[in-house]
Amino acid sequence: MYDIESFRRQYIENIKADASAAGASPSEWFLVAATKDMAAFDVCPEAEPCAYSGTGRHNKSIAIHGFAYTDGDGGLNDRTLSLFVCDFSGEDDPPRITEKEFGEHSKRCAAFIEEAADGQIKAGSDEPGARLARNICEGYDGYDRVFVYVVTDRLRSARCKEVRERDLGGKLILFRLIDMEYIADTLRSSRPDDDRVIRVSDFGYSAIPCVKAGSSDGCTSYIGTVPGMFLALIYRDYGSRLLESNVRSFLTVKTKVNRGIRETIRECPGMFFAYNNGVALTASEVEIGDQGITSFTNLQIVNGGQTTVSLFKELKSKYKDKLSEIYVPMKLVVVPSEDAFDIVRNISVFVNTPNAVKESDLTSSSGFQMAMEEASRRCTIPGGDLRWYYERTRGQFEQDSSKGGDQERSAFKRTYDRKRKMDKIDLARYRYMLELRPDSVSRGGQTCYSLFSRDVSTGFSENPSAYGDDYFKEAVATAILYEAVYDVIGRESWFDGYLRPQISCYAVSKTVSDLAKNGRVLGFEDIWNNQSAPAPVVFHAVDAAKTFSEYLKGISDAGGNVVTECRRRSCWESFSQMPANVEKDVLQCCPAAGAAGAAGSRKTGKEADEAMYALRSFDDWRKVRLLMLRESADPKDIGVIEDVLEYLKDPSAAKISPSRAKQALEIRRRYV
Repeated sequence: MYDIESFRRQYIENIKADASAAGASPSEWFLVAATKDMAAFDVCPEAEPCAYSGTGRHNKSIAIHGFAYTDGDGGLNDRTLSLFVCDFSGEDDPPRITEKEFGEHSKRCAAFIEEAADGQIKAGSDEPGARLARNICEGYDGYDRVFVYVVTDRLRSARCKEVRERDLGGKLILFRLIDMEYIADTLRSSRPDDDRVIRVSDFGYSAIPCVKAGSSDGCTSYIGTVPGMFLALIYRDYGSRLLESNVRSFLTVKTKVNRGIRETIRECPGMFFAYNNGVALTASEVEIGDQGITSFTNLQIVNGGQTTVSLFKELKSKYKDKLSEIYVPMKLVVVPSEDAFDIVRNISVFVNTPNAVKESDLTSSSGFQMAMEEASRRCTIPGGDLRWYYERTRGQFEQDSSKGGDQERSAFKRTYDRKRKMDKIDLARYRYMLELRPDSVSRGGQTCYSLFSRDVSTGFSENPSAYGDDYFKEAVATAILYEAVYDVIGRESWFDGYLRPQISCYAVSKTVSDLAKNGRVLGFEDIWNNQSAPAPVVFHAVDAAKTFSEYLKGISDAGGNVVTECRRRSCWESFSQMPANVEKDVLQCCPAAGAAGAAGSRKTGKEADEAMYALRSFDDWRKVRLLMLRESADPKDIGVIEDVLEYLKDPSAAKISPSRAKQALEIRRRYV
């Protein structure tokens, strides 16, 4: 039987044990662990620790413990600033958090935002909190929404209600409370939002007019008209959580489409209904009144995400009033919860939209996820029966760990450990570090995963055999290296506590790049077997991290925004060109490219994937093209290299076949 007290006790014990082993503060560890768990469910982004406290104007108390920047999924360009306050007691039986205490935490964080946005936090400019404040000041006007999360290991009192919103300097601040009961309920459910109810009246409307269009196999369909203001407001409050079933959320949206929607909103809102294809929605349940739909349970936008985001963006423009004139065609399907996955998937495939969705966009993605899950269950760490757990669906680890009786649960715990758990977002991050795309990793977990999903769908459909045990082990080995680098950086005197994840991922990619320039690759098999990265490799990466930190400091001193810089491809291109001395002991513990145990050693069925990996290992393709032009090389060969340059400029937009990649590598050997 579910027992919140037992769950909380075990969760806190794990936090304290892990924090002690890492030499970290239990409070900081709790914030990172809890937000990481919640990020897998789109409740909030993963927090980057950044503690700051003090007194602002009018003796206001200010405090903050973490932050996150997200920029929307797959080109939606929806910028969100999230700030975190951690209320960690660590006690066995702490008092419940009250509405008053929640409000006080919220006020202190709101005061930090106000002071930061007004440029009032200046003292100790090298401190992480002051640097965060400076970045908020520089970019505050550009954020579409600001969230404040109060994360606590206590339980909320029965009368503690969530603070919905507050206007601060003309910008809406949304407050959320994440307590232990919320964390427990989320982790124990693969879909924590099943009971999320959106009441139409909460957004100023009595009902959404509609008519029943038919029913079949338990599904009921409706057609109707939804106010543009309603779509904008629900997206303001719930964001990408409304789009999680929308396969299009990871497909790049063309600027021309954005511009057309915006022009219609601003210039002829009355014609929006006529010009727009509308939105396709699903819900697990709706309430119908005399005038139409009065509430939606687990509402999802499976088509029309860009329309919704475009309407939302006008909330902060001078054209906000135009939204009240806009109505959008709506198709709604009420889907039984047990059939939701397959039905929503089919709706996403067959809905009539300007950009066709191929079946492979979905089957490749799900097939790849199944392949990773199967690999994780096969790959045993030498010396025992320990494995890494790949969490293919949200909450899967928590559910599997509690299945069966005492004997089954004990067996699960002997095989798997929370420290050896990797979810879909983690995999995307580590593969992109390995594939020299730290700029994409720095864009945030959901965006990184969206981009990676699009890339891997193409690769998996072309060559599924390349995505097996070796591929999974490489991701784990990269994770082990990243965690080691992240840990060491935190103890370095030069590290100021700011942007640790970004610095760490750039350091890992730079190490991979430095090795490639010397004809070497990471010893993936050795790292997997030992479950630790060689010390020389770790310290080479830490040196790279220091160099990158100094690079970012130069950007900051020149008035640049370092958070934005980390997300730019040009940032990686500049950093990857910086010279680095690879010591002999580093080379000795890294095999030659193509040797046994290396990423490039995949057997015959995996040669295509090897070629794509090798393309990204070299950064001298412009030099190759220049040499070819000087020697008047075959125009067809020059065209191959130009395709490579386009692909490396934006792998998510430009594609190159594995055979053409292998051809490019052969051409490169002739000129370099």
